[in-house]
Amino acid sequence: FGAISSKWVAPSGARFGCQAETGTGAGMGAVYACKILGGTDEQLFHAYILAIKNSLGLVCDPLAGGVNIPCIKRNAFKAVEALNSAFMSLMGVESLIPLDEVMPAMREIGNNMQEKYKETSKGGLATTPIGLEHIYCNKCNSPSCRWNVIGLLALIILVTHLTQLYFKILNKLSWYTIFFLTQVPFPSWEG
Repeated sequence: FGAISSKWVAPSGARFGCQAETGTGAGMGAVYACKILGGTDEQLFHAYILAIKNSLGLVCDPLAGGVNIPCIKRNAFKAVEALNSAFMSLMGVESLIPLDEVMPAMREIGNNMQEKYKETSKGGLATTPIGLEHIYCNKCNSPSCRWNVIGLLALIILVTHLTQLYFKILNKLSWYTIFFLTQVPFPSWEG
């Protein structure tokens, strides 16, 4: 799927913003999750498209020229979005707009995005007061940067545990049960 979409948009933050980089990663993760959960080929495509569409317009604005903040956290959130896209596709949610229209839209957005939002550290979060301070903190030797790394590790552990919890729940429930519960209205408690 990543190779297919690369024909339209290179998965590069420097060329098309973070939408192309983390968006493509989320899409590939969605396909993988959907596949191991027994999705059909059509569901795989919808999972991919749902994840990609949710990433449109996301800029690439790393602090201090490094690919660390906010990049790693964005990837952690994109992992959760990948799972949600897979679950939505398996539940029957489909993308109205097909992949061969979504990817040119991503390319158009990336081409119209200002250069300062393409991995240059000249816009977005990189130019906030804390972002600018990060340039001078001696590349993560300040206490605030060390706490940021500790917070990141905690976030990665949380996402890992949430993912494991998702799969434990899925092993106990069938998709048919979940589908049934989402399609049947709850009985009225009145009269």
